Amino acid sequence: MFVELFKDIDRALAQAKEVLKSREVEASGRILVGLSGGADSCALLHCLKRHLGQQYRIHALHANHQLHPNAQSWADHCQQLCRELEVPFTLQTLSVDTKGNLEAAARRVRYEFFARHMESGDVLMLAHHGQDQVETVLMRIFQGRGMLPMRRHGPLGPGLFIRPFLAQHKSRLVDYLRAHHVAWVDDPSNSDTMLDRNFLRTQVLPQVRQRWPSYAHGVQRSVDDLSAQRALLMHYVGQAGDETPFQQIPQATELAVVWLRGYLAHRGQFGVSDAALHELLRQRQDSDRGYLDLGSACLRIWRDKLYFEPVSESGEKGLSEISATVPMQVLWNKYKLDLAPATAGEVDAVAYVGGLRVTCRDSLNALPAGVADRLKRRFQLAGIPPWRRGQYPLLWDDIGLFCIPQIWQRADTQLSAVQTCKYCVVRSAPNSD
Repeated sequence: MFVELFKDIDRALAQAKEVLKSREVEASGRILVGLSGGADSCALLHCLKRHLGQQYRIHALHANHQLHPNAQSWADHCQQLCRELEVPFTLQTLSVDTKGNLEAAARRVRYEFFARHMESGDVLMLAHHGQDQVETVLMRIFQGRGMLPMRRHGPLGPGLFIRPFLAQHKSRLVDYLRAHHVAWVDDPSNSDTMLDRNFLRTQVLPQVRQRWPSYAHGVQRSVDDLSAQRALLMHYVGQAGDETPFQQIPQATELAVVWLRGYLAHRGQFGVSDAALHELLRQRQDSDRGYLDLGSACLRIWRDKLYFEPVSESGEKGLSEISATVPMQVLWNKYKLDLAPATAGEVDAVAYVGGLRVTCRDSLNALPAGVADRLKRRFQLAGIPPWRRGQYPLLWDDIGLFCIPQIWQRADTQLSAVQTCKYCVVRSAPNSD
C-alpha cells in the first residue's frame, strides 16, 4: 500500500552509494535517522526499519534544543518508539543561541550534532518532504537568497545526508503512520505565525492550494528543472579553483551573481543573499577590490582575481620565530617549508651563513632600513595579496634576510668571499595539516 515510500528510500540509497563511490569512500552499512518525534521523521524511521531493518544497521539521533516546555516529553516519545522498533537511540541536549535567527541557530547546532555522530561512509536520512521543499523555495525567494531548492543529498561530517521523501506529500506520511498505528508528537510552535515559515504554511499555502490544488507538483517540476540547470552550472564552476582569474567570471552583473552563487554552493556556502553578491561586485567595480564575510570563510577580490579562503576555527597561530637547521621541515601556518642540503652551483641552491631562523613581517618589531620597502615591492611583483604578506614566511641567517620562499633569494655575490657559507634548497608548499 505504501510501496512508493520504500522505492523512494531505495532510490535515495542507490544515489548515496554512487556519491560515496565517486569519492572513493566505502559505504559503512549504517543508516542514521534524524528523529524529531514529529510525523515526518517517525514515518521515515518506521518505514526504514520495516523495509531495510535486516540489511542495514539503523540508528536514531534526537536533538533536544531545550526551546520548548515539552522538549523532554518529545525526547521520551522518540526513545519509546526506538525501544519498540529495537533501534539504537542517541539523545543529546543542545545549547542554542537565542539571539538573532533562532530557527537558523537551532538548525546549525542540530546538524553539528548529526555530524559528530557520523562515521566514514555513514548515511544520514532526513524526513523533509514535498511541502518542506515548496516552503524552502518560496522562503528563499522572499528573502532574496535565490531560488535554491533543498538538496536531495550532500556531504555531512565524514558521511552523507539524503532526503528520500522530497517528492512525497506530508499527508502520505501521516497516512502511513495511521495505517501502522504509530503515534507522533506535534510541536505547538508550528502554529506560531510570528515565525515566517509557519505563516507561509498556515496562512499563505492553504489559499494557494484552493486556487491551484496541484501547485506542489508544479513547484516540484520547476525544482527538478532548476536542479538540472544547477547541476550543469556546478559542473562548470566546480572546475574553478580557490584562486580564480576574474576573466573566467561572466562580466554581466546578473550572470556574475549566478556564477558566484554556484561557486559558493560548490564550497558548501548556501546562505549568501543576492544583495551581498551585488555589493561584492560593486566594490570590485569601484576599487578593483572586494570583500565578503561568509562566517566560516571569506571571498576577496584583488588585482582581478577572486580568492576563496576558509577561516580556521583557531585562526592563524601567533608564530613569532622558529630556529631551523638543514635538513628540516617547517610548518608555518598555511605554508610548509622543506629545507634540504645542497652544494654550490646546484639549481635553486642559496648560500647562508651561521644559524637559520624563520619568521614573518607581523612578528618583527622593526625591519632593517630599506627591507620593508623591498619586501613590499617583491610581494607586489610576485602577486602576493596584501592580507597574506604579514604571515608569509621569511628566512634569515646571521647576515640578514636570505630567502622569501618562491619569490626571492639572496645572490652569492652579496656575500663576502671570507664568509663561511653553507648551501640549501628551500621549497614551499601549502600546509594542509
